Amino acid sequence: MAAALVIGVLLAPFVVRSSQPLPFISANGRVVAIKDLEEALYRQPAGALGADAKGIAIGSSFRASNGAYCRTFAMNPGPAGLACREWGEWVLEMLARNPRARQVAGQETYRQAGVTFPEVIRQGVESRIVGAPLTAEEEATQMARGWRANKP
Repeated sequence: MAAALVIGVLLAPFVVRSSQPLPFISANGRVVAIKDLEEALYRQPAGALGADAKGIAIGSSFRASNGAYCRTFAMNPGPAGLACREWGEWVLEMLARNPRARQVAGQETYRQAGVTFPEVIRQGVESRIVGAPLTAEEEATQMARGWRANKP
């Protein structure tokens, strides 16, 4: 009985961690955003961290050289990344460790005032972006349109 208790205590963190659903899945050779991450990429303005953000911060939105719309994000707790719209889905182009993500006692997350992205994510944006990041008005227009890309 005591041995079962000890094993349960030792394995509990792994079971709990692995049972938490990830906000992305692998589909047809791509990693696609789902659930809260997908919702944030569709509807959350860059820089907004309201009560509905669920620990997800959107950094910037931009048009990529291939004509797709892309957005950076940081999860707290969780990774930072770059996602682009492709065939009606948000495809995760890059994921990186988010050094600013923290979780404190009581399952509440610490949210930083500004969104800081790992260097690899910034480099990914620089290699893809055409022109300037979208303005708040351009973002609002794209959110209303469902982020459908026109030909550049």
